[in-house]
Parts: sequence; structure tokens; C-alpha cells
Amino acid sequence: MAQNFYIRKNSELPILQMKVVNDGRNDYKKIFEGLENAAITFSMINVESGRYKVFNKQALIIPVEDDACGDVEYYIGYKFSKSETNMAGTFKAEFKIDFFNDGCSLIVPIYEDLYVNVSDSFVNSRIVC
Repeated sequence: MAQNFYIRKNSELPILQMKVVNDGRNDYKKIFEGLENAAITFSMINVESGRYKVFNKQALIIPVEDDACGDVEYYIGYKFSKSETNMAGTFKAEFKIDFFNDGCSLIVPIYEDLYVNVSDSFVNSRIVC
């Protein structure tokens, strides 16, 4: 099963977000502490041509406070530019997290593929004065 994200051609929003899941098996919240000292990059490759549209661009860490418990959850994300969404198509995407504390890297999503679907827009977003 794959995860799908949809965005319109020549659009910058919405921001792609993936929730960082704490598995709780080993060290509780260790992944959250590791994110504080990590470099996160985003890459996206065209499924048809095999060419990168985005390669190792800086990604975002988005903290979200849970109102019920007061805990903080983390999302990793990416904000697209218009040049990155100027072509309609399907792209396979991934985040790479390089942890500086232990020198390890993690490619996410782990269990399923992430696809970014850029769809044609029926509105011309170019403003002419």
C-alpha cells in the first residue's frame, strides 16, 4: 500500500507532511531527541522518466503541540516551489534523515512508498497586468 499526496501544477501549497511515529519499543521518544540534531532532506523522482525533480533539498521539522496531553508531536515536511510543481505527473518521494549523534541515516517512509501526484490545473495562475 502506498501513501499519496496531491498538489496542483504550479502550486506551492499544501505543505507535504509526514508524522514521525514513535514506536516505543526501545527508548521512548528517542527519535524525537535525535531529530533535534539531524539533517533532513527531501528527494522526488519522476516515475516515468527516472529523473530527479527535487534532489536532497532541505526539509522541515514541524512541531505540533497536542492540546489534550500537552505532548509535542513532530512532523517532517517539505514546501514545494513553483518550479518543482511546474510539470504534471507522478513522482516517488522520500525523506532522508542523517543523525549527527550516531552517524546513522534513515530513509522514510519505511514500509510503503510515498507518491507525489502533481495534477493539471484548469486555472492559469500567471497574472498579467
